[in-house]
Amino acid sequence: MAKRIIENMLQLYYKLIRNVIWLIAFGFFFTGCAKLNVYKIHYNKDKQFYEYPLPGMAPAPLRTNSNELVTEENFEHFITELSNMNFRYPFDNRMELANSPKESDYYLASLYSRSVRLIKERHYENAMETLDELEKQYPGSILYSDLAFLKGYIDFQRGDHQEATKNFDDFLSFSSQKYSERFRNYRYADKNDVDWKQQRAYASDYLSGKPLLSNYEFLREIRPKYYFTNLQPGFTLSEEGLVEHSGGIYSVSLGTDLSSGFAGGLQYYRNLIRRVDINPEFTLSKNMWEIRMALPVQLYRSANNRFGIKVSPFGQYSKINSFKIDGQPVDMNESVYNFGVKTSMGFYLVQRLSIGAYYTYNFYNADRPFTGDSQLPDLWWENEYDVSLYIPILKGLNLKTGIKSDDWVAGFYLPGWEIGYNINEGNIYLRTQMY
Repeated sequence: MAKRIIENMLQLYYKLIRNVIWLIAFGFFFTGCAKLNVYKIHYNKDKQFYEYPLPGMAPAPLRTNSNELVTEENFEHFITELSNMNFRYPFDNRMELANSPKESDYYLASLYSRSVRLIKERHYENAMETLDELEKQYPGSILYSDLAFLKGYIDFQRGDHQEATKNFDDFLSFSSQKYSERFRNYRYADKNDVDWKQQRAYASDYLSGKPLLSNYEFLREIRPKYYFTNLQPGFTLSEEGLVEHSGGIYSVSLGTDLSSGFAGGLQYYRNLIRRVDINPEFTLSKNMWEIRMALPVQLYRSANNRFGIKVSPFGQYSKINSFKIDGQPVDMNESVYNFGVKTSMGFYLVQRLSIGAYYTYNFYNADRPFTGDSQLPDLWWENEYDVSLYIPILKGLNLKTGIKSDDWVAGFYLPGWEIGYNINEGNIYLRTQMY
């Protein structure tokens, strides 16, 4: 069990670190041409093309100089091209680098959604115009979505077999997936590429003159959605987060105790049932130890993820061994049960800018302190509010600036982690609260 926890924590921090250094890594490695080890090239029998493993990422489909997928038919040609380039492969030109959310992502998903709806309604001319606009706005859609298949299907329905043949052939030659990663929250929508493989079979049957399936289910209309970072104010786990963290998230807890001493511990976060999560936490310091349990609830989330409200009731048991008064430690043996609620909301003004706000209320606060032994000091936990702007730099990494309990702050927000600078106080703070 302990080994599993450590492995999960290492995976989480690896992902966080990977996101932080993404720009540096691609600037150094991918913007040039990375040298390939031919012995690491792998043939994916399921997808029928060759891939190359990348650290911390899914294997990358390999493409020729003309962007065709490398298959058994053109593998030798690909190796010849690679040899002529001294085995240096331009990843930046042959991968969908969608780690940074763009303002146009929502619009691209809207065009895709509209085209499928029009096809299902048999408005083929309007559907083709919509797909043409999608390809114009994002030429990469021919490589990283099923756009060519949808065009071929329209041509087939209209009786234009010459264009249908061309588009179905382009789909088989270039398309590596059904949904572009620019269609946010649909990265895992086509589980195990079931629809994409059915489309490949349909296109192959058409080109070879075989009878076509009549009971297909590959025409799926999607709903355009805003991309939000997991656990940011107003939101729990995203659609992608639920898949990637189905077994939960293990993380450390770092901060200070009631005496401003360093405290560290362990916490766990996972989804329980629809819209309800759980977040147990244990922390320990020189002066005290504490057990906390929070129950984050997605009270409301709009269908397009633009607006969310989250309520997180929590309870905690604190065993306090000592407490500092005027800088001097005072021995005490006090147990305190405290509870409260953290309420937060998030709203996307546009994809690249959102506002997030939260208020944390503690039962034992400055206005109602815990009074135990009359000879000992009163104890309380500070209520806190935060109203900030969030600017996504990469998936899972945001610039954050705003007001935190009357102080101006600025810094970075990652899932469950906040590293910032308190401008009023002139100090750096770290927060690892996940709920």
